[in-house]
Amino acid sequence: METILTSDTTFKKNTSAQLAMVFIICFAGNMFAGIVSTLMSVYLPVVVKELRGNQSESQFNDMSAYINSIFIFGWAAGGFLWGVIGDKAGRKISLLLSIACFGLFTLLISQANQWWEIVACRFLSGVGTGGLLVISFTLISEVWPEKTRAVYTGILSISIPVGIFSAGAINYLVNSWREGFMVGIIPIGVAIIG
Repeated sequence: METILTSDTTFKKNTSAQLAMVFIICFAGNMFAGIVSTLMSVYLPVVVKELRGNQSESQFNDMSAYINSIFIFGWAAGGFLWGVIGDKAGRKISLLLSIACFGLFTLLISQANQWWEIVACRFLSGVGTGGLLVISFTLISEVWPEKTRAVYTGILSISIPVGIFSAGAINYLVNSWREGFMVGIIPIGVAIIG
Protein backbone atom coordinates (compact mmCIF):
# COMPACT_ATOMS: atom_id res chain seq x y z
CA MET A 1 0.00 0.00 0.00
CA GLU A 2 3.01 2.29 0.26
CA THR A 3 2.85 3.44 -3.36
CA ILE A 4 -0.87 4.03 -3.51
CA LEU A 5 -1.49 7.72 -3.97
CA THR A 6 -4.68 9.72 -3.99
CA SER A 7 -4.47 11.54 -7.30
CA ASP A 8 -6.47 10.14 -10.23
CA THR A 9 -3.36 10.47 -12.39
CA THR A 10 -1.47 7.91 -10.29
CA PHE A 11 -3.84 4.97 -10.68
CA LYS A 12 -1.70 3.55 -13.47
CA LYS A 13 1.13 3.14 -10.94
CA ASN A 14 -1.03 1.03 -8.62
CA THR A 15 -0.89 -2.63 -9.44
CA SER A 16 -3.85 -4.94 -9.18
CA ALA A 17 -2.08 -6.68 -6.31
CA GLN A 18 -1.77 -3.41 -4.38
CA LEU A 19 -5.42 -2.58 -4.92
CA ALA A 20 -6.43 -6.11 -3.91
CA MET A 21 -4.41 -5.81 -0.70
CA VAL A 22 -6.04 -2.47 0.12
CA PHE A 23 -9.47 -3.94 -0.48
CA ILE A 24 -8.81 -7.10 1.56
CA ILE A 25 -7.55 -5.09 4.53
CA CYS A 26 -10.52 -2.70 4.33
CA PHE A 27 -13.02 -5.56 3.96
CA ALA A 28 -11.52 -7.58 6.83
CA GLY A 29 -11.31 -4.51 9.03
CA ASN A 30 -14.94 -3.57 8.39
CA MET A 31 -16.07 -7.15 8.92
CA PHE A 32 -14.37 -7.24 12.31
CA ALA A 33 -15.81 -3.82 13.09
CA GLY A 34 -19.25 -5.37 12.50
CA ILE A 35 -18.35 -8.21 14.85
CA VAL A 36 -17.09 -5.82 17.52
CA SER A 37 -20.16 -3.61 17.22
CA THR A 38 -22.49 -6.53 17.96
CA LEU A 39 -20.45 -8.88 20.13
CA MET A 40 -21.31 -7.15 23.42
CA SER A 41 -25.03 -7.37 22.66
CA VAL A 42 -24.89 -11.15 22.22
CA TYR A 43 -22.80 -11.74 25.35
CA LEU A 44 -24.24 -8.98 27.53
CA PRO A 45 -26.51 -11.13 29.75
CA VAL A 46 -23.60 -13.31 30.89
CA VAL A 47 -21.18 -10.37 31.19
CA VAL A 48 -23.62 -8.48 33.41
CA LYS A 49 -24.34 -11.53 35.55
CA GLU A 50 -20.63 -12.23 36.07
CA LEU A 51 -19.54 -8.66 36.78
CA ARG A 52 -22.64 -7.09 38.32
CA GLY A 53 -24.59 -10.02 39.75
CA ASN A 54 -28.28 -10.56 39.27
CA GLN A 55 -30.03 -7.47 37.97
CA SER A 56 -33.70 -6.71 37.57
CA GLU A 57 -35.01 -6.50 34.02
CA SER A 58 -35.15 -2.72 34.29
CA GLN A 59 -31.56 -2.49 35.56
CA PHE A 60 -30.38 -4.84 32.82
CA ASN A 61 -32.14 -2.77 30.14
CA ASP A 62 -30.50 0.39 31.50
CA MET A 63 -27.07 -1.26 31.44
CA SER A 64 -27.67 -2.52 27.90
CA ALA A 65 -28.63 0.94 26.69
CA TYR A 66 -25.64 2.48 28.48
CA ILE A 67 -23.01 0.06 27.17
CA ASN A 68 -24.28 0.27 23.59
CA SER A 69 -24.59 4.06 23.74
CA ILE A 70 -21.03 4.45 25.01
CA PHE A 71 -19.79 2.34 22.09
CA ILE A 72 -21.71 4.44 19.56
CA PHE A 73 -20.47 7.65 21.20
CA GLY A 74 -16.91 6.32 20.82
CA TRP A 75 -17.72 5.43 17.21
CA ALA A 76 -18.80 9.01 16.47
CA ALA A 77 -15.80 10.51 18.26
CA GLY A 78 -13.48 8.07 16.47
CA GLY A 79 -14.89 8.96 13.07
CA PHE A 80 -14.01 12.58 13.66
CA LEU A 81 -10.67 11.95 15.40
CA TRP A 82 -9.32 9.37 12.94
CA GLY A 83 -10.54 11.47 10.01
CA VAL A 84 -8.31 14.30 11.22
CA ILE A 85 -5.43 11.89 11.90
CA GLY A 86 -5.89 10.41 8.41
CA ASP A 87 -5.60 13.87 6.88
CA LYS A 88 -2.41 14.60 8.84
CA ALA A 89 -0.61 11.26 9.06
CA GLY A 90 -1.93 9.52 5.96
CA ARG A 91 -4.67 7.03 5.23
CA LYS A 92 -2.61 3.85 5.46
CA ILE A 93 -1.19 4.41 8.93
CA SER A 94 -4.53 5.71 10.19
CA LEU A 95 -6.39 2.72 8.76
CA LEU A 96 -4.02 0.23 10.36
CA LEU A 97 -3.92 2.03 13.71
CA SER A 98 -7.71 2.28 13.89
CA ILE A 99 -7.98 -1.46 13.21
CA ALA A 100 -5.37 -2.14 15.90
CA CYS A 101 -7.24 0.18 18.28
CA PHE A 102 -10.58 -1.61 18.13
CA GLY A 103 -8.82 -4.99 18.11
CA LEU A 104 -6.76 -4.18 21.21
CA PHE A 105 -9.66 -2.83 23.24
CA THR A 106 -11.89 -5.73 22.21
CA LEU A 107 -9.16 -8.12 23.35
CA LEU A 108 -8.83 -6.22 26.64
CA ILE A 109 -12.55 -6.69 27.30
CA SER A 110 -11.82 -10.40 27.59
CA GLN A 111 -9.54 -9.63 30.54
CA ALA A 112 -11.81 -7.13 32.32
CA ASN A 113 -12.81 -7.84 35.90
CA GLN A 114 -14.72 -4.63 36.65
CA TRP A 115 -17.70 -3.06 34.90
CA TRP A 116 -15.87 0.27 34.45
CA GLU A 117 -13.13 -1.59 32.52
CA ILE A 118 -15.78 -2.94 30.13
CA VAL A 119 -17.23 0.55 29.69
CA ALA A 120 -13.81 2.12 29.00
CA CYS A 121 -12.81 -0.62 26.55
CA ARG A 122 -16.16 -0.43 24.75
CA PHE A 123 -15.75 3.32 24.31
CA LEU A 124 -12.20 2.93 22.99
CA SER A 125 -13.11 0.03 20.70
CA GLY A 126 -15.85 2.32 19.38
CA VAL A 127 -13.23 5.00 18.71
CA GLY A 128 -11.25 2.54 16.59
CA THR A 129 -14.36 1.29 14.80
CA GLY A 130 -15.52 4.80 13.93
CA GLY A 131 -12.11 5.63 12.55
CA LEU A 132 -11.93 2.51 10.43
CA LEU A 133 -15.32 3.12 8.88
CA VAL A 134 -14.41 6.66 7.87
CA ILE A 135 -10.91 5.89 6.66
CA SER A 136 -11.62 2.65 4.77
CA PHE A 137 -14.34 4.16 2.59
CA THR A 138 -12.29 7.32 2.06
CA LEU A 139 -9.23 5.29 1.07
CA ILE A 140 -11.14 3.13 -1.41
CA SER A 141 -12.75 6.26 -2.89
CA GLU A 142 -9.35 7.88 -3.33
CA VAL A 143 -7.30 5.01 -4.75
CA TRP A 144 -9.76 2.86 -6.66
CA PRO A 145 -10.08 3.33 -10.44
CA GLU A 146 -13.20 5.31 -11.23
CA LYS A 147 -14.58 2.68 -13.60
CA THR A 148 -15.13 0.10 -10.82
CA ARG A 149 -15.05 2.30 -7.71
CA ALA A 150 -18.82 2.19 -7.08
CA VAL A 151 -18.90 -1.60 -7.33
CA TYR A 152 -16.05 -2.09 -4.85
CA THR A 153 -17.42 0.50 -2.47
CA GLY A 154 -20.73 -1.38 -2.56
CA ILE A 155 -19.00 -4.69 -1.89
CA LEU A 156 -17.09 -3.08 0.98
CA SER A 157 -20.36 -1.94 2.54
CA ILE A 158 -21.58 -5.55 2.94
CA SER A 159 -18.58 -6.40 5.10
CA ILE A 160 -20.24 -4.78 8.14
CA PRO A 161 -23.39 -6.98 8.05
CA VAL A 162 -21.17 -10.01 7.43
CA GLY A 163 -19.45 -9.11 10.69
CA ILE A 164 -22.72 -8.57 12.52
CA PHE A 165 -23.88 -12.04 11.42
CA SER A 166 -20.51 -13.46 12.46
CA ALA A 167 -20.95 -12.12 16.02
CA GLY A 168 -23.97 -14.40 16.37
CA ALA A 169 -21.94 -17.31 15.02
CA ILE A 170 -19.18 -16.59 17.53
CA ASN A 171 -21.75 -16.58 20.34
CA TYR A 172 -23.12 -19.89 19.08
CA LEU A 173 -19.68 -21.53 18.83
CA VAL A 174 -17.94 -19.94 21.85
CA ASN A 175 -19.78 -20.21 25.16
CA SER A 176 -17.38 -18.11 27.22
CA TRP A 177 -17.74 -14.37 26.70
CA ARG A 178 -14.08 -13.94 27.63
CA GLU A 179 -13.01 -16.32 24.87
CA GLY A 180 -15.45 -14.66 22.46
CA PHE A 181 -13.84 -11.24 22.96
CA MET A 182 -10.43 -12.75 22.21
CA VAL A 183 -11.49 -12.35 18.57
CA GLY A 184 -9.83 -8.93 18.96
CA ILE A 185 -6.49 -10.59 18.31
CA ILE A 186 -7.43 -11.10 14.66
CA PRO A 187 -7.81 -7.39 13.77
CA ILE A 188 -4.54 -6.74 15.59
CA GLY A 189 -2.96 -9.34 13.27
CA VAL A 190 -4.58 -7.68 10.22
CA ALA A 191 -3.09 -4.34 11.30
CA ILE A 192 0.36 -5.84 11.76
CA ILE A 193 0.30 -7.64 8.40
CA GLY A 194 -1.01 -4.54 6.63
